[in-house]
Amino acid sequence: MRTYLRENAIDIVHTNDGRMHLNWGIATKFSAAKLVWHHRGDPTAKGVNYFAPLLADQIITVSKFAKPSRPIRSIDNKWSVVHSPFHSFASQNRRAAKQALLTELNLPEDTVLLGYFGELIARKRPVVFAEILAAFAQRYPDVNFVGIVLGAVPTGAPPLDQDMLNRAAELGLQDRIKYLGFCSPIEPYMAATDVLIVPALAEPFGRTLIEAMHLGTAVVATNHGGNPEAITDGETGFLVPAMQPEAFAAPIHRLISDPSLYASITEKARKFVQQRLTLQTHFTGVTTAYSNLRLRP
Repeated sequence: MRTYLRENAIDIVHTNDGRMHLNWGIATKFSAAKLVWHHRGDPTAKGVNYFAPLLADQIITVSKFAKPSRPIRSIDNKWSVVHSPFHSFASQNRRAAKQALLTELNLPEDTVLLGYFGELIARKRPVVFAEILAAFAQRYPDVNFVGIVLGAVPTGAPPLDQDMLNRAAELGLQDRIKYLGFCSPIEPYMAATDVLIVPALAEPFGRTLIEAMHLGTAVVATNHGGNPEAITDGETGFLVPAMQPEAFAAPIHRLISDPSLYASITEKARKFVQQRLTLQTHFTGVTTAYSNLRLRP
């Protein structure tokens, strides 16, 4: 690998995942090239705390939250945040999308759809989604709602889909949660959703909440991980304490009961992602990191 870098006069090696970081990082260190370590995960990960400070010439993280939490040496002179870019979705007719989904699920027209989108893994807390629905039902018993879950359990991972459904049954919500599994394309389902609920902990920079913001779906998320970097509370969505499922209830109700608030929140959210999370802003951030490298003449 070192020979390859030298023979091809490679100036920059830009790595994006664990194995690549370490394998190419060591090879790059013994060549004339410079290493850009692009971290998209846990800020406590050993690789980005122990190896990146030694091997990398520049470290990019997808959020401030994802910055290495305990690097073995200071990285402040070579660290930058470059939020992930997102393509704009094709415009969706939200009214038609919701009507189609209500028909598919055989639900009344006045049903409010509260959504969970993403893999069913521990960090994203699908079981807590069921608890959020229960808290909402208890506080607002007159609201006719259903929680929809789109996503799958990764191969070999714990069966959190069944854990979620079991918890919903324990809470008396077995008829108020619909597990649809993996669905593609996702846009019609997300556009049909009234409020996206994001119960995740330590999410470096969540994709589904940005996709929802593109499509005009309001978001209520935990005030944790990279979520506060995507959502300004009360302006582009709502942020709530991560360990309080009941805290989701009030902002969800505000959104579904106040059309003007909903319109204001979703329009500001759409403008934010369309202006700040684009391919161009990503390109500028990455090339700025490149320009900070001292390349050979």
